Amino acid sequence: MHEYSGRELKALLGLPFDPDSVRRTYAEEREKRLHRGDRRYSRMSGDFARYFADPAGRQPRVLAPVTEDVDVVVVGAGFGGLVVAARLREQGIKRLRIIERGADVGGNWYWNQYPNAACDTEAYCYLPLLEETGYMPSRRYIDAGEIQEHAQRIARHFSLLSDTLLATEVVGLLWDEGASRWEVRTDHDDVVKAQFLVIAGGETVGSPKLPGIPGMETFAGPAFHTARWDYGVTGGDVRGDLVKLADKRVGLIGTGASAVQVVAPLGRSAARLYVFQRTPAQVIPRKNTSTDQAWWHALAPGWQRQRMIDFIAAVEGGGVPSEPLKDCGFADQAVELAQLTGIIAASAANAGVVLDPTEILELANMSYMERVRNTIDVVVKDPATAEALKPKYAFGCKRPCWDDHFLETFNRPNVSLVDTVGAGVERITEKAIVANGIEYDVDVIVYASGYQAGNSRLFQLTRFPVVGRGGITLEEHWSDAYRTLHGVQVHHFPNYFQMSIIGNGLGANFLHANGEQARHIAWIINRCKADGVVAVEPRRAAEDDWRAVLDHSQSEAGGGFLAEFRRRFLADCTPGQYNNEGDSGDRKGVFANIYGGGSLGYIEILEQWRTAGDMAGLDLRF
Repeated sequence: MHEYSGRELKALLGLPFDPDSVRRTYAEEREKRLHRGDRRYSRMSGDFARYFADPAGRQPRVLAPVTEDVDVVVVGAGFGGLVVAARLREQGIKRLRIIERGADVGGNWYWNQYPNAACDTEAYCYLPLLEETGYMPSRRYIDAGEIQEHAQRIARHFSLLSDTLLATEVVGLLWDEGASRWEVRTDHDDVVKAQFLVIAGGETVGSPKLPGIPGMETFAGPAFHTARWDYGVTGGDVRGDLVKLADKRVGLIGTGASAVQVVAPLGRSAARLYVFQRTPAQVIPRKNTSTDQAWWHALAPGWQRQRMIDFIAAVEGGGVPSEPLKDCGFADQAVELAQLTGIIAASAANAGVVLDPTEILELANMSYMERVRNTIDVVVKDPATAEALKPKYAFGCKRPCWDDHFLETFNRPNVSLVDTVGAGVERITEKAIVANGIEYDVDVIVYASGYQAGNSRLFQLTRFPVVGRGGITLEEHWSDAYRTLHGVQVHHFPNYFQMSIIGNGLGANFLHANGEQARHIAWIINRCKADGVVAVEPRRAAEDDWRAVLDHSQSEAGGGFLAEFRRRFLADCTPGQYNNEGDSGDRKGVFANIYGGGSLGYIEILEQWRTAGDMAGLDLRF
């Protein structure tokens, strides 16, 4: 087969770019950032404990210590915890206890109340239990305030608030083999014993990540993480109007999803804003719209689950949506990529150019990213700033972001982009942020440094030990690799269930697969209660089998050329969460431990397992 040069392909296919040149640029940009993004992160304890605290100073818990025995303890009152509790309620499980660190329900959406925070999957698919609670979001993409209000609505609808210990942190989880009970201890001296334990994900992957920049502790002014936004410092609320920054110089460290959303309100409010960038984000206009009330009232029962399925089918493939889903987001993006793939394939056929499917995908990907980069040239007036903001990596290397005002904010005279060209911030002093050898005097620092998700040392960062049968800890059991059954149950940990990205069919709409995990967990617990099962855990062989399923699903044999293409593709990506900061071969990287067949395939596996009804792979003790 003829090997075409980039110049030949550009001429033969009428491409507006030279593929060889794009590949060189991607490789050069990756090399600048390789091994620099995996700095040590600072633990939010000791000098840095303040970064983890609730900045709003909400009412602490006053309830006396609780000692009780219940059927199920759920750790976390984010959407995962609330949905699994709601499903347990539907199964008739009444003796529940939910334990939540925040002073209200909502999980990450209790903490993530920074200005302009919003969902990036359309709310009609993202928010769980819309039909059950009779609620329709006000807009296609809603802000954090409305999202948390829905969490409160779920808690009220399923009568969960009276069973929830708020402002309470779990400090230890211990399996009592003799009693066949989990013993849950908290920082308020609660001792709750339960037959079943559910860890609802956020504790393990939703904790904010604080960078390990030298000198952070010396800064004299206010500093906080976006996940603990301090409105006492900035004024305003999630909708902006940060009036207390009118005379302040603000340094924003990071340009990931949270930073993309917060740049515009900071730029409008601060006297001076410096945005410190290590790697540019891929930012696309949101084009948000209000919900069509006539459309909502015309929806048939079962509409939300079908829409979730249609969304995944459109974004991940593997299915055909029941109707076109236009969301100005992930689905439309997938459609555009598919169209570009078709155009490249047709151009190649017309020109007599023989390309294999992976080459066509690569060229379509380049075409899409060229459009993204060209948009920046149109919006951002300063050529140097525009060039620095361009994401010089392939689509899919990093989670795409959407915002209608991020790019145009860099046209404001009070806003400056400080591009560290992959090196990151060098250090912080008493009054300044140092980058590229230059000191930038600031009054306030905001860390938009993301979350623990994807970190290969994930369970060294958890805030409480999980001790199973025989005294083995979860971290010890996973010392060399993650092992689960369906990402939900773990050998050595009877009656233990988890809702996380490990072993899950992670997709663009995490709460879809997460909600299906909740349905699955509630089914197993109800079945155990009905059959008189005292303890249940997966066999080691079942864990090994699921590990084999995961590996096969990510291989060319199991997932086809797309799976193999993605594996090689991630290895070439700029460092980030998806490729474990450039080390995609690390088996402890969380994104190396997901089901490669996508969300719909994962959900189908869970449904087939339940339909079989034989509790395959589980040891049952009566």
